[in-house]
Amino acid sequence: MNETEYSPEEIITFKEEFEDKVRELNQIGRADLPDIDTRNSEVDDLLDMHLDVTGEIPDHNVITLLADYVLADDLKDSNPHKTTQTEYPIQSTHSRRNTPKRELSVSAEILDYLHSKYTKQLDNLSKVSHKNRDDV
Repeated sequence: MNETEYSPEEIITFKEEFEDKVRELNQIGRADLPDIDTRNSEVDDLLDMHLDVTGEIPDHNVITLLADYVLADDLKDSNPHKTTQTEYPIQSTHSRRNTPKRELSVSAEILDYLHSKYTKQLDNLSKVSHKNRDDV
Protein backbone atom coordinates (compact mmCIF):
# COMPACT_ATOMS: atom_id res chain seq x y z
CA MET A 1 0.00 0.00 0.00
CA ASN A 2 1.19 3.54 -0.68
CA GLU A 3 2.60 5.44 2.28
CA THR A 4 0.87 8.71 1.30
CA GLU A 5 -2.26 9.48 3.29
CA TYR A 6 -5.17 10.99 1.41
CA SER A 7 -7.97 13.04 2.90
CA PRO A 8 -11.55 11.78 2.55
CA GLU A 9 -12.25 14.59 0.06
CA GLU A 10 -9.25 13.58 -2.06
CA ILE A 11 -10.39 9.96 -2.04
CA ILE A 12 -13.92 10.94 -3.14
CA THR A 13 -12.50 13.12 -5.92
CA PHE A 14 -10.15 10.31 -6.98
CA LYS A 15 -13.02 7.79 -7.13
CA GLU A 16 -15.08 10.14 -9.30
CA GLU A 17 -12.15 10.78 -11.65
CA PHE A 18 -11.38 7.05 -11.70
CA GLU A 19 -14.94 6.22 -12.77
CA ASP A 20 -14.78 8.92 -15.46
CA LYS A 21 -11.51 7.45 -16.77
CA VAL A 22 -13.02 3.95 -16.89
CA ARG A 23 -16.10 5.25 -18.73
CA GLU A 24 -13.83 7.00 -21.25
CA LEU A 25 -12.01 3.72 -21.89
CA ASN A 26 -15.33 2.07 -22.74
CA GLN A 27 -16.14 4.80 -25.27
CA ILE A 28 -13.14 3.88 -27.44
CA GLY A 29 -14.27 2.56 -30.81
CA ARG A 30 -13.43 -0.98 -31.82
CA ALA A 31 -11.01 0.17 -34.53
CA ASP A 32 -9.07 2.31 -32.04
CA LEU A 33 -8.75 -0.30 -29.28
CA PRO A 34 -5.25 -1.22 -28.18
CA ASP A 35 -4.33 -4.91 -28.27
CA ILE A 36 -5.51 -7.21 -25.49
CA ASP A 37 -2.15 -7.24 -23.67
CA THR A 38 -2.11 -3.44 -23.52
CA ARG A 39 -5.67 -3.36 -22.21
CA ASN A 40 -4.86 -5.95 -19.55
CA SER A 41 -1.83 -3.93 -18.48
CA GLU A 42 -3.87 -0.71 -18.34
CA VAL A 43 -6.55 -2.36 -16.20
CA ASP A 44 -3.93 -3.83 -13.84
CA ASP A 45 -2.31 -0.40 -13.46
CA LEU A 46 -5.66 1.28 -12.83
CA LEU A 47 -6.66 -1.29 -10.21
CA ASP A 48 -3.27 -0.99 -8.46
CA MET A 49 -3.58 2.80 -8.43
CA HIS A 50 -7.11 2.60 -7.00
CA LEU A 51 -5.98 0.20 -4.30
CA ASP A 52 -3.00 2.42 -3.41
CA VAL A 53 -5.08 5.58 -3.10
CA THR A 54 -8.26 4.26 -1.51
CA GLY A 55 -7.07 1.09 0.19
CA GLU A 56 -9.96 -0.86 -1.33
CA ILE A 57 -10.99 -2.40 -4.61
CA PRO A 58 -13.32 -0.40 -6.87
CA ASP A 59 -17.08 -0.71 -6.80
CA HIS A 60 -18.48 -3.74 -8.65
CA ASN A 61 -19.98 -1.49 -11.34
CA VAL A 62 -16.54 -0.07 -12.11
CA ILE A 63 -15.01 -3.55 -12.20
CA THR A 64 -17.73 -4.59 -14.67
CA LEU A 65 -16.82 -1.62 -16.88
CA LEU A 66 -13.14 -2.59 -16.69
CA ALA A 67 -14.03 -6.15 -17.70
CA ASP A 68 -16.07 -4.77 -20.60
CA TYR A 69 -13.01 -2.79 -21.70
CA VAL A 70 -10.81 -5.88 -21.65
CA LEU A 71 -13.43 -7.92 -23.55
CA ALA A 72 -14.35 -5.08 -25.92
CA ASP A 73 -13.30 -7.02 -29.04
CA ASP A 74 -15.91 -9.67 -28.36
CA LEU A 75 -18.59 -7.41 -26.92
CA LYS A 76 -18.42 -4.93 -29.81
CA ASP A 77 -18.38 -7.65 -32.49
CA SER A 78 -21.58 -7.14 -34.49
CA ASN A 79 -21.32 -10.40 -36.44
CA PRO A 80 -24.67 -12.19 -35.93
CA HIS A 81 -22.96 -15.59 -36.26
CA LYS A 82 -20.20 -15.03 -33.70
CA THR A 83 -21.57 -17.67 -31.34
CA THR A 84 -21.12 -20.34 -34.01
CA GLN A 85 -17.83 -19.01 -35.38
CA THR A 86 -16.02 -18.45 -32.07
CA GLU A 87 -14.66 -21.16 -29.81
CA TYR A 88 -15.66 -19.33 -26.61
CA PRO A 89 -18.30 -16.77 -27.61
CA ILE A 90 -19.16 -13.89 -25.33
CA GLN A 91 -22.49 -12.23 -25.97
CA SER A 92 -23.26 -8.61 -25.26
CA THR A 93 -26.48 -7.71 -23.47
CA HIS A 94 -28.02 -6.82 -26.83
CA SER A 95 -27.01 -10.20 -28.30
CA ARG A 96 -28.41 -12.11 -25.33
CA ARG A 97 -31.68 -10.23 -25.72
CA ASN A 98 -31.98 -11.10 -29.44
CA THR A 99 -30.83 -14.73 -29.31
CA PRO A 100 -34.15 -16.22 -28.11
CA LYS A 101 -35.88 -14.52 -31.04
CA ARG A 102 -33.67 -16.40 -33.52
CA GLU A 103 -33.14 -19.70 -31.74
CA LEU A 104 -35.57 -22.33 -30.55
CA SER A 105 -34.87 -23.98 -27.24
CA VAL A 106 -35.83 -27.64 -27.05
CA SER A 107 -36.30 -29.47 -23.78
CA ALA A 108 -34.64 -32.83 -23.17
CA GLU A 109 -37.98 -34.67 -23.31
CA ILE A 110 -38.86 -33.26 -26.71
CA LEU A 111 -35.38 -34.00 -27.98
CA ASP A 112 -35.68 -37.63 -26.79
CA TYR A 113 -39.10 -37.88 -28.45
CA LEU A 114 -37.78 -36.58 -31.75
CA HIS A 115 -34.72 -38.82 -31.58
CA SER A 116 -36.88 -41.91 -30.93
CA LYS A 117 -39.25 -40.98 -33.71
CA TYR A 118 -36.38 -40.51 -36.16
CA THR A 119 -34.35 -43.62 -35.24
CA LYS A 120 -37.39 -45.93 -35.24
CA GLN A 121 -38.70 -44.25 -38.41
CA LEU A 122 -42.17 -43.93 -36.97
CA ASP A 123 -44.79 -41.47 -38.13
CA ASN A 124 -45.68 -41.13 -34.48
CA LEU A 125 -44.63 -42.97 -31.36
CA SER A 126 -47.50 -45.39 -31.30
CA LYS A 127 -46.50 -49.04 -31.20
CA VAL A 128 -47.53 -49.59 -34.81
CA SER A 129 -46.13 -47.44 -37.57
CA HIS A 130 -48.35 -46.18 -40.37
CA LYS A 131 -46.38 -48.30 -42.79
CA ASN A 132 -47.41 -51.48 -40.97
CA ARG A 133 -50.92 -50.42 -39.97
CA ASP A 134 -52.56 -52.25 -42.87
CA ASP A 135 -50.96 -55.50 -41.73
CA VAL A 136 -52.60 -55.37 -38.29
